[in-house]
Amino acid sequence: MKFSCNQNKLSKSLNIVSRGISVRTTLPILKGILLDVKDGTLTVSSSDLDISIIRSMKIDSSENGKVVVNAKIFTDIIKKLPSADIEFTVREENKMEIKCLNTDFEIICISPDEFPTIPTTSFDDAMSFHKETFKELIRRTQFAAHSDESRGVISGILIEMEKNCLKMVAIDGYRMAINKEETVIEHENSFVISARIMGELSKIISDSQDESDIIKIKKNGNNLSAIIGNNEVNLRIMDGDFLKYNEMVPSDSSIHVKIDRRSLNEAIDRASIFSIEGQNNLIKLNIKDDLMEISSRSQDGSVIEDVMIEKKGGDIEIGFNAKYLIDILKVIDDEEIMMYFNSPVTPCVVTPVESDNYLFLVLPVRVK
Repeated sequence: MKFSCNQNKLSKSLNIVSRGISVRTTLPILKGILLDVKDGTLTVSSSDLDISIIRSMKIDSSENGKVVVNAKIFTDIIKKLPSADIEFTVREENKMEIKCLNTDFEIICISPDEFPTIPTTSFDDAMSFHKETFKELIRRTQFAAHSDESRGVISGILIEMEKNCLKMVAIDGYRMAINKEETVIEHENSFVISARIMGELSKIISDSQDESDIIKIKKNGNNLSAIIGNNEVNLRIMDGDFLKYNEMVPSDSSIHVKIDRRSLNEAIDRASIFSIEGQNNLIKLNIKDDLMEISSRSQDGSVIEDVMIEKKGGDIEIGFNAKYLIDILKVIDDEEIMMYFNSPVTPCVVTPVESDNYLFLVLPVRVK
């Protein structure tokens, strides 16, 4: 196996593919990157069994072959070499020589025989999306999934491919995010993908800014396959049935509040100074007439702040975990939002004023 390529191009490829390296595994093969040279193309691959990433690039090669290298060592070497062409030679005893200008490295490689098989996908009938739109769907959903992957499907994002839209839903037991984008879908489907690896897909989209504006996605057996520019990503579909989220959204509400999103976010952020971590981060909203009074109290002090609102319906005093509200307000870009209430012990629904493409639900905290 013998080839040469540009340091900058290879370093970029390794940065993207390294997102598929497991940091928790004890298996050496899963800490490696597969290098496959064939007829002037280098294919770089990684897999932690939940996410697999493949990226191809043109190179100068004189001998085909494949080998696995330790991801951290190989990436660190390439990153620290000068911006010039690098020559690679792999000898039969699984030793790789890396030469760049006056620098000469030698590293031990691993046989590729035990590297995970990555499914191949035809994207001929895949669904196409503008990649920034798809990334926004992830951003507005991922935060509401449970962070503990041992909790099963509630640590994932439900992806629903319906006739006229693609929808993403996440629930952690205290809050819920529902986001959708209109599109034409030929094959309806639904499945759950880990929120963690959906986050990695979002980062890959960001890393490939100069390659393509389109992401293509397709269900492929037990995987969701995606292609962005020169990158192909396979995400393992989680086992289990997702919660019936539609039944959790109140069908009606008796109190409607319209409020400036930034003013509310800043007021809650200030109030959270006195909310206590581990004790629900409690803040209170006292909604009366045309004001929302936001307050919190601890042994270190207290704060009260008023924000102007437009209200329909009665008055209400209700408590929330400050972090849950801030997380919602951070992913809404609209200037104004609607908040819908029924009682101090039933969920609050938050939506933008100008769009019905996303809806957030948060459970209240009982106020003593």
